[in-house]
Amino acid sequence: MRTVTSWSRQKSSPPGRPKDALRACIGQLFEYRHVYDDNNPGLAAALSEHSGHTYIDLLTNLGIAVVWPHGASIWQGSELARHFLLVD
Repeated sequence: MRTVTSWSRQKSSPPGRPKDALRACIGQLFEYRHVYDDNNPGLAAALSEHSGHTYIDLLTNLGIAVVWPHGASIWQGSELARHFLLVD
């Protein structure tokens, strides 16, 4: 299993309109991977909310694990996030 060493936090976006923030997040993660190439680290994004299945699928297809808050102290995540043991 790869270790997740690159993180990006989604910038704030209007509720229900995460497109621009997610584009910035994707670009930031791939820039980190390119510049700091730590033996092709796993990538993960911590979002401020669930951004919809289309965007979660996009990030997952790009190899980015995704986590988002669910309530005050519980985090949920994509299948890849579970693989990396970022969430239960």
